[in-house]
Amino acid sequence: MQFIGNISKQNITIKKKQPKILLTYRNLSGCNTLALYKSIPNNILQHFDVEFVLVNDVTNEYTKKIIESDIVITTNMEYNFNKQQFNPNQIVIDLWHGFPLKTMFYADPNYHNKNSISAFFKPLNYLASYSHLYNELLYKCVRVDPNNFVITGAPRNDFLFNSNTRELLCKFLNIEDTNQKFIFYMPTFRANSQTNSTKHSSILFGFNDFDLSTFNQFLEKNNYQLIVKSHPLYGENYDKMLKGISHISLFPDEKLKEWKIDLYEVLGATDFLITDYSSVYFDYLLLNKPIIFTPTDLEEYNEDRGFLLTPYEEWTPGPKVFDQISLQSEILAYETNHSYYQKARKQVTNKIHAYQDGNSSERVWKFVTKLYLSRKSN
Repeated sequence: MQFIGNISKQNITIKKKQPKILLTYRNLSGCNTLALYKSIPNNILQHFDVEFVLVNDVTNEYTKKIIESDIVITTNMEYNFNKQQFNPNQIVIDLWHGFPLKTMFYADPNYHNKNSISAFFKPLNYLASYSHLYNELLYKCVRVDPNNFVITGAPRNDFLFNSNTRELLCKFLNIEDTNQKFIFYMPTFRANSQTNSTKHSSILFGFNDFDLSTFNQFLEKNNYQLIVKSHPLYGENYDKMLKGISHISLFPDEKLKEWKIDLYEVLGATDFLITDYSSVYFDYLLLNKPIIFTPTDLEEYNEDRGFLLTPYEEWTPGPKVFDQISLQSEILAYETNHSYYQKARKQVTNKIHAYQDGNSSERVWKFVTKLYLSRKSN
């Protein structure tokens, strides 16, 4: 967390025209600012200059865009500037990158750079929120002014409600639509545990005695297609592992930028989600679709990272599986019982999401408009 505050004003000339809104991003895997950019209302376009840019802290061009902007909106607080030096009236809004399940920053006992947290969040004016529970949890982690939270929902979740997601997913994966059911597997990245990091990058689901060929036959027999969304560091291992496997596809992250789409624009087309500790399942709850959890290293992961929401079993509304036979059995259980875990999913959804629709971007834009008009009149 290093701030850029030593650039001479003589090197950068600021020209003001229309009020400027800058939306920044690092990648398109659950990017809230892309969702905002794709749903800009006419009143914003008429009164603001809006730009969507890749974060690049080291260039003068990017720095100029930042300091010229009246409003900067980020997905993950990608803002390493001392705005008091250049533009003290600038409004910084962060949308964050998901509902927090695991500890981080102040709440993470293994986070050793706590002295930098306050400075990192100092430029922040407002933080978009899912709910009052979200406010409580994130406050434990970042300790920003509680009045800075604005409950709007996450803009990226609007993508989950798009109507053309299945067609887009098939084109994106370059596979024929044969009315198969899509299972999306998205494990979390294990940064602290080297042993489990290696295990989960070489064995699907982290199961012992996993037979990939048998699982592929199960998928084929029941007309499923598994999509594996791995961390980029695992990509090469998974690519080798899954080569030639007919009913398992590796999600091509690199194509997101090429296609100018976000992960969430195709996630809504899937029929199942499998994860261990990835907070993506909180968003997936909005679809009221089956979720299966694979916490094969729960005790060790809890010691390494820790959870904000406990006990884990109560906040994960779906079966917990620890081997291949159980996984296949639970997938079929959802097929025969459509209300399986439905009540539990709804209970957690109501705690996580104050809004359960596809209008979060609209709420954020309304807040931005109201905020700017209020600032302008003062």
